[in-house]
Formats: sequence, C-alpha cells, structure tokens
Amino acid sequence: AARAAGEAVSTLIAIKGETFIERDSAERPAKVKDDVLLVDTVATREAAKAKMLFIDDSVLTLGEKTKVVVKEYVYSKERGGTSIFNLLDGKMRVVVGKAKFEVHTPTAVAAARGTMFLIETGLRNGVLFTDVFSHEGEVVVTPKIGPDAQGRGPGARDSVPSKETSTGGPREVVLTPGNFVSVTQGEPL
Repeated sequence: AARAAGEAVSTLIAIKGETFIERDSAERPAKVKDDVLLVDTVATREAAKAKMLFIDDSVLTLGEKTKVVVKEYVYSKERGGTSIFNLLDGKMRVVVGKAKFEVHTPTAVAAARGTMFLIETGLRNGVLFTDVFSHEGEVVVTPKIGPDAQGRGPGARDSVPSKETSTGGPREVVLTPGNFVSVTQGEPL
C-alpha cells in the first residue's frame, strides 16, 4: 500500500556515533529501533554510521557525514513496489529488497532491483559528483541534467533524468558486478 507522510517505512537497526532524524523541520538524536517515516531525513555526523531496515527487506547503511531523504515509498507483498531516496551528501551501501529502487543525487539517478551497490555523492574539487559501484546484480545509472546538475546543489528540486546528455556522453550506463561509474557535473560518463 502507498505510504502516507506519517507512516513508518523503516527502522534504525544499528547506530554508531551521532545520527539524527529530521522530521517536521526539527532534528532529534536517533536511536536503535526508532521508526523512519516517509519524507524523514536521516543524517550521520563525522565518524558515525547508521543502518536502516525497510519493510521490503531493503537495507541502507549510511557512512559518516551522510544525509538521505526517504522521498517515496510504495510497497505491498502482492504487487512489489517502488522506493525512491534522495542522497543529498555522503556514502551509502544499498542492499535492494523486493521493491524497485532508485537513489537520486544532484548529478545522477541509480536504479536497481534485487542487487547490492555502493553510492557516494558530494563535492570533489568544487564540482558535484556521484560515484556508483555495483557489488551484485545490475545497476542502471543515468546522468541528470537541469537545475540540480547546474550547480544548485543538494536540496534543490529534483530534475527528471534525461535521455540525452549535454556532454555527449552515453544516456545511461548499466553496471554489472565489479563495475564502477563516476558522474561529474558537466562531464561525460
């Protein structure tokens, strides 16, 4: 069933260091067994990690200085579902459960189903980037163009992934186990 903004979609199952949940414009310290609601933001500080278990058995492990928003979550045992997350900054290890799964960053969209991948986003040499590494299964990575990829940075409204890139690079890359791609603002894949 579709999840409303006030419904729990995940539980924090492990926390190391300072981790916070941002809800309704307020930030509070997170603890193990806390529920994460749709549209919550989970943020880790320096030397902190957090692990979240979702109702479709997906697991997100957040590295230090990471900020992720649960943007959309629809799941039912009978029909599967869709999970969409905004990784605003930092690193995240993803084990995809039974739902279609997307991670949006300021420069790319990584989509997968039934796989495990690593994703990192932030600034490198003053330029927005996203790195994606496939550990198991396939991950489709599509560069973004539009407001997010033009320097407005994390937190800006998501743009729709383009079927064409302005840099002349491929429209998308399908990563298989052991493969890696870096999506850098203004550069081809």
